[in-house]
Amino acid sequence: MLLDIHFCKKELLFPISLSLLIVTLTILPIIYGYLRSNEDYKFIGLLSDPTDANTYLAWMKQAQEGNILFEEKFSTEKQPKNIFILYFLSGGFISRILKIPLPIVYQIMRMISAFTLLMVVYLFIAFFLETKLGRRITFLLICSSAGFGGYFASLYHFFGFKLPPRWIPLDQNMPELVTFWIITGYGHLSLALSFMLIIFLFMLFSIEKNKKIFSIFAGFLCFILALFHPYDIITIFIVLGFYFLFLLITKKYPLKTLILNYVLMLLISSPAVAYLYYILLTNPVIKGWSKIAYPPFSCPIGYIFAFGFIFFMAILGIFEIIKKRKDRFYFLIFWIVVISIFIYYPFLFIQRHASTGIHIPFCILAIVGFLRLCEQFNWFDGKVLKRKGIFLFSIFLLLTTPTNLMHLVVDFRNAHIRKFPYFLDKELVEAFIWLDKNISSDSIVLASRKVSNFIPAYTGSKVYIGHYAETIEHHKKEKIFEKFMQVDTQDSFRIEFLDKNGIKYFFFSDFEKSIGGFNPDTVFYLSEIFKNDKIKIYKVNR
Repeated sequence: MLLDIHFCKKELLFPISLSLLIVTLTILPIIYGYLRSNEDYKFIGLLSDPTDANTYLAWMKQAQEGNILFEEKFSTEKQPKNIFILYFLSGGFISRILKIPLPIVYQIMRMISAFTLLMVVYLFIAFFLETKLGRRITFLLICSSAGFGGYFASLYHFFGFKLPPRWIPLDQNMPELVTFWIITGYGHLSLALSFMLIIFLFMLFSIEKNKKIFSIFAGFLCFILALFHPYDIITIFIVLGFYFLFLLITKKYPLKTLILNYVLMLLISSPAVAYLYYILLTNPVIKGWSKIAYPPFSCPIGYIFAFGFIFFMAILGIFEIIKKRKDRFYFLIFWIVVISIFIYYPFLFIQRHASTGIHIPFCILAIVGFLRLCEQFNWFDGKVLKRKGIFLFSIFLLLTTPTNLMHLVVDFRNAHIRKFPYFLDKELVEAFIWLDKNISSDSIVLASRKVSNFIPAYTGSKVYIGHYAETIEHHKKEKIFEKFMQVDTQDSFRIEFLDKNGIKYFFFSDFEKSIGGFNPDTVFYLSEIFKNDKIKIYKVNR
């Protein structure tokens, strides 16, 4: 018995075994990528969204260099070094102490976080579902399911069929909506979601048992969570706030119990929240970053398509819960409804982040609906799923897997083809190593966005432009860089640009050559300091 959640004997063997199997499955494409490396092409150790993953490695690189407080390396604006990110700090220190390359540390932490998340997910399921059967099939569904993304991607690939852009299923491009995708590539998201689920459990127990100790624990976990993935704090406060308001209006719990436990959680987590607010006030780069709203990627149809068959089965589950007044399950409904509204509400930059983990309540409700459907046809007797019920669930499960299978296939393909950005040619690696050894971490390097995306992670240096979100005004800066690279651009413009932005080095490779015909060998304000067969690095003369 854990947190008053009862388990049958040996029940945990199933989630432990399946979790280990899934985590092993997620590392296979990475291993294959390393096996595909050779003298000419080096695998970067990342397959899921390397553009974002390089920003994570850049934070870890700063910790590897001995820093506790970080600065944003993908923007050149002046800023204090006051960013504290616990997860990446831990990864950087592990790399520093054990002398393990950052990408390998990243993958080890991802696997540990993934296993942790899956075990917490099973605990969360067990809070709502009492039968071992219900828990197992829900866990299977959460581990393997997604929406219609895989279907429509296949229709486009084989037949050229295209949906209207705003109808595209979000499970194709929003990992926050798919548990399997989270554990495949995002260790910090896995750990953050684990914290979120445990916090929800603690707060639900705090009102059911009327014990403040649970809300105190929830507050401490919120405090820690705010120090490595603060977006989820907003989600937690909003979902619990609206749910507690519902409980207050329906008079299901005393006013004192609801307010006291909610306020306790807020108060204990408030120092971390105050620190985050302090960063927003004092760090102009983070302040600018926070103003970048991630607009919803589609209309509600794309959101519904992101869950596919699960969405429609969950509707059945919601009707069943309302009909039988299963009080605990109302929380899951509120989680879905509240977040489904907020992902389309322009509140700072939490829209897509607010959807993290919403796949889990959808799956639990879907199984409630599925079991009700089986009961209707006498395929489920309350404990045992009969043969037709097993067959129906097998079909249902298979119908929800194509998107995740597609992601796995894409990962193996990217690990096989030895192409940028999953592989770096030896000249690029050589240039990064030289930069890491020969320039200071506060130096600013000018390069194309594709190359610059790797520079902070591999060298610790800053870049003028390197990320679609973390580089402030990145569209504007890309246009300025394009102008810099044109042959007919005046030298006076380039000199003023380099001086204004404090740029000390210019990285010149085939990526930069493809943008414009500028030849740095012909100007007096750039001096070559490094050269190999494909790349030159120049120092800015002042």
